[in-house]
Amino acid sequence: MGRHGWPLFVGLMACSRAPDAEGPQAPSTGDDGTTEARPEPGAASTDAGADETTTGDTGAGTRGCLAIVGGQQAGGGRLDLELAEGLIRDAGVFDDDHPALECAEIVDARGRWLAPAFIDSHVHLAYLPVAESLAARGVAAAVDLASPLEFLDERPARPQVIASGPMITAVGGYPTQSWGAGGYGLECATARDAIAAVDEVHAHGAGVVKIPFDHRPALP
Repeated sequence: MGRHGWPLFVGLMACSRAPDAEGPQAPSTGDDGTTEARPEPGAASTDAGADETTTGDTGAGTRGCLAIVGGQQAGGGRLDLELAEGLIRDAGVFDDDHPALECAEIVDARGRWLAPAFIDSHVHLAYLPVAESLAARGVAAAVDLASPLEFLDERPARPQVIASGPMITAVGGYPTQSWGAGGYGLECATARDAIAAVDEVHAHGAGVVKIPFDHRPALP
């Protein structure tokens, strides 16, 4: 998890022409147990059909961390990362003797872009249940802004979902019998009703409260 409760996610996006960068290379272990450097990006591979970059290899060291080396950051140059316990411990351009190269797992990111987690700030996963698809495509978290109470109790594990549950609206305000039918809204006639509604969604684990409103008519 990140420092503020969001999941840590680093995306590796394949690209056809990532800039070349010099620096430490992720080691690979041969059949005889020796450690050898990886070929340069674009070089012929000894394995038929192998990708230019290989990820998730076992590193030469035993430190309980993950190193991502050789990636490119958008708008910048080379970027290497050391990750441990869900946090980025170090970032920059690592020298050949950097401790991160002793991590138990090393990802060779040459030829790929490094990007931070993507957060979808407005979804309705109870209405369109695509949580697995979001997670598989690099979305690490989503903010669900209107769902029945049952969704709060059974929200997906991935991506991380911050959900409001039913939106809280005045009687006759946001439609709760057409698009909002089926528990997507709680109508409140008084301030006491609104307080009770907030308490209810909070009790079900809501991380945010959605209150729809409209501007007063501009015409006289």
